[in-house]
Formats: sequence, structure tokens, C-alpha cells
Amino acid sequence: MGGNLIPDQDVVTAINAAWHKLSRRVDVQLLVDSSGSMNDAFTSDGSSKIQAVRRDITALVNLLPGSDHLGLNAFSDRDITLVAPSSVHAQRQDIMNRMNTITPAGSTRLYESIADEIHRLQAQPTRYPEVLIVFTDGEDTAQHLTLDQLLKQLTAANTGTQQKVKIFSLAYSQTRADIESLTQIAQATGGQEYSGSAANIQQLSSSLNQPLVVP
Repeated sequence: MGGNLIPDQDVVTAINAAWHKLSRRVDVQLLVDSSGSMNDAFTSDGSSKIQAVRRDITALVNLLPGSDHLGLNAFSDRDITLVAPSSVHAQRQDIMNRMNTITPAGSTRLYESIADEIHRLQAQPTRYPEVLIVFTDGEDTAQHLTLDQLLKQLTAANTGTQQKVKIFSLAYSQTRADIESLTQIAQATGGQEYSGSAANIQQLSSSLNQPLVVP
């Protein structure tokens, strides 16, 4: 066979589009605080913290590209797997349905739950960027792990050779100490803390669409 085989321009365009879609996929894990304090009022209209989280997760799920992968876990005294990770396209409705089943109760095992999620995410094989998004009022009442201990674990986890995980946090609290602790947790992984609001969900979605570089 002689001559050069040059693919049709439509084929080249389709290949480039498919590669761009593949290369920009992000594996997103949602971690929702389902402890008793999430029943407390949060918004000016009297909505509770968990109602605000439901609103924000619904908005986020509808903003994420269908090619991203998404899972949902909750925590209070213990961790609960609600929706196993799969494509956003396949998960949207299931995520929203399962959010409506969460009934806040119990204490807040915040720091240990974050540490457990990071270890689990790093252990699963993937070649895509991984992100953990934590929705919480920021107060760890279980005290199984201190903030300093968690920060040391996160620093170690992101300086080794294993898969890096970036943390973003959504704070449903007006307490300065709670917000500062969530800021430290996010910054330890190169992520960011946001106050829980519709506007910040839009900003978070935009951040996920940017190249995710973990220090």
C-alpha cells in the first residue's frame, strides 16, 4: 500500500473532542455532615443547615459535566456510603434522591471521617484528579482525631508518591473557629474553603473545571 493516509477533518475533530473530554474528567467524592447540629437553622428564611446542603448539592450536581465521576457519603457517629462512585450522568437523580433520605442525628466525627475518605480515595486506582468536597458546619464533637493530627496526615498524604486528593469545604456555620479549621484543612491539600451559598457553589464548579494541581 502506498501514499499517506490522512484522516478526514471530522474524524480529527471528533478525536480531539473525545480526548479533551477524557483528559478533563474529575473524580468527585461528596462527604456530607449528617450529625444532629445540621438540623440547626442556617439561612434567613429559617432553613436548616441540611436543607441548605441539599440545595447546594442539587445545584452542584447539575453543574458538573456528565463525564465526571461522583459518589456520596455521609457521616455523624460513623461513615455511611450512600451512592457508590459512577459517572455524573448516571448519578444525578440518585444523588438528589439519597440526599432527601438523610436525617441528621448524632455527634460529628468530622476529622476522622475526612482522614478515612482520603485514605480510601488514595487506595482506589484512577488516573484522574480526585477531589473530596466536604459539606459541614465544621465542629468536630467526636474528638477521635485532633485538627493538628488531621493536618499532619493530610500533609504526609500529599507529599508521598500516592494519588493526591484535593479537598474543598463548604461551611454552614457563622462561627469563626469552625470556618478557620475548614480553611486549614482545605489549604493543606491545595484546595479552598467556601461559605455554603448558591453563589459559592457556582465558584466551586468553576474551580473544578480548571486544571487541578495538588501541591
